[in-house]
Amino acid sequence: MADDDFDDEDFEGAYLLSDAGKKCTIFLVDGAPKMFEKYQHDGEDDSPDCAFRRALEIIRLQLVNKAVTSSSGEYTAIMFINTTNGSHNVDNVVVWQDVDLVNAERVKQVDSLLKSDDLLSTFTQICGGHGKCDYSEVLFLCIKRVTTHTPTFQKRVVYLFTNESNPFGSSKQHMVGAAKNADDLRKHGAEFAIFPLLSEDEEFGFDIPRKQYARRNISSIDFSLSSDVKLSVGIYSLIRSEKMPRPIALDAERNEIVQRSFIYTNKKTGEEMPLFDKEITRHQEVGGARVNMTAEEIEKLRRLTPPGLVLLGFKPISALKLSHHVRSSQYVYPLETQTLGSTRLYRALLEVCESRKKIIICRYTQKENTPPKLVALVPQSAAERKDDSKSKANEKFRYPGFHLVYMPFLEDKRDLSEQMSHPDGDWPKSNEEQVEAARNVIRKLTLNYFPEKFSNPVIQKHYKVIEAMALDLDEVPQVEDQIQKEAVKGKKMKYDEMSLEQLANNQQLKSLTVAQLKVKAAEVGIAVKASAKKNDVIEAIEHFYGIA
Repeated sequence: MADDDFDDEDFEGAYLLSDAGKKCTIFLVDGAPKMFEKYQHDGEDDSPDCAFRRALEIIRLQLVNKAVTSSSGEYTAIMFINTTNGSHNVDNVVVWQDVDLVNAERVKQVDSLLKSDDLLSTFTQICGGHGKCDYSEVLFLCIKRVTTHTPTFQKRVVYLFTNESNPFGSSKQHMVGAAKNADDLRKHGAEFAIFPLLSEDEEFGFDIPRKQYARRNISSIDFSLSSDVKLSVGIYSLIRSEKMPRPIALDAERNEIVQRSFIYTNKKTGEEMPLFDKEITRHQEVGGARVNMTAEEIEKLRRLTPPGLVLLGFKPISALKLSHHVRSSQYVYPLETQTLGSTRLYRALLEVCESRKKIIICRYTQKENTPPKLVALVPQSAAERKDDSKSKANEKFRYPGFHLVYMPFLEDKRDLSEQMSHPDGDWPKSNEEQVEAARNVIRKLTLNYFPEKFSNPVIQKHYKVIEAMALDLDEVPQVEDQIQKEAVKGKKMKYDEMSLEQLANNQQLKSLTVAQLKVKAAEVGIAVKASAKKNDVIEAIEHFYGIA
């Protein structure tokens, strides 16, 4: 069975973020004059880009992401602050899109604003011009919108887009009031985050639609060490490959979801037979004999053991072979809220297994109606914290705890010694020169990889087709192939072909974006922090080549 089939079993039920409850996201966009200051590209003063347009582009990508990847339950709102006009009895705040479900019309409304020739003039028509808002009143309005709306939201998020580092000026009273309401917003279960729009050089990576999953366990079970000693643990899936969303059958005429129903008919008479599930008998051929079973008997066969982990014994880590791989692993972590002392006992097991290099062999039953599995709990220590980007990427998926690795049963293992033996004797052996040549080829083809670096082009194409159909686009938006080498169009192509040393000597480093500079710096081994600004990267490159 493929890993995808096992993933269906793991995630069967409500494990999507949208299924975990209704979600509301409020986007606050600063309408101050500074947000409309034009960016300058290569000395051009007539660039149409500004921080306000950039904020709208990010919001649009978020709306499309939510629309094409989420189930029903995604609500959004867009408010312009620091405006002349007001709404909802709050001065200098315009609720442009009130709290409602994400749909194509809301995205089209954002598109119409982005396509306007004079963005400032269009903004003035909507909001009356610029003003100065009270941030405490803005946050209080957000609290009202996310708490008084029906249905009740399980998850609430508020984003503020601004390029003003000190929005309060010299007013300490406004700052204290805003801080209090921001704290109240969090007490109501809402997340509040500021999105600083500092520079056009900082690229944003929201153009790739990703389905969001709830951060919760697949199942909560007991880990039985003996008949008297148990602890509560949760089973998690740390990472999995994304799959195409399941299709939904719609009626061709009314465009409504088709409900499936079963009708049983008599083969001889053709008459419909209203039967209950208990009246239907299933059969299975066993040893040439036909064995009839009722639905209740089949259900009992599926419930061989109750859900949980049962300790069977310990083995050295060296006993776990690559050939034992059955499917993708899961992760086990204690649940202190269900059984007090679970964390302490779990930690003791982890430390002992790490020090003695042991794995725990267990019988694992994930749910009521699933057959038991043979698994190994493999200890893992926390990742060492380093400043390089590769280590930070690994830290996201490396936690201290036990990995739950599925093991094969004896009858699942095959003896392939005959198939793997050479028909004429022994296989030829490689000499040291051949081994070294193969090692060099593999080293050249090996990249620093982490899962978020590449997206599935098939799924992305699927999402783009849905976006084009929903927004009535003439053409399907292009999907960026992240496997191909990055190229820069137009006059920037020559910079991509030039070496970093040539660019530094010709004083052309400022013509590249921050992302391009970091890529080229990494190619020649220049250490640059992931959070470094453009000037810091240029300074590091010039210092590397000894350019004053």
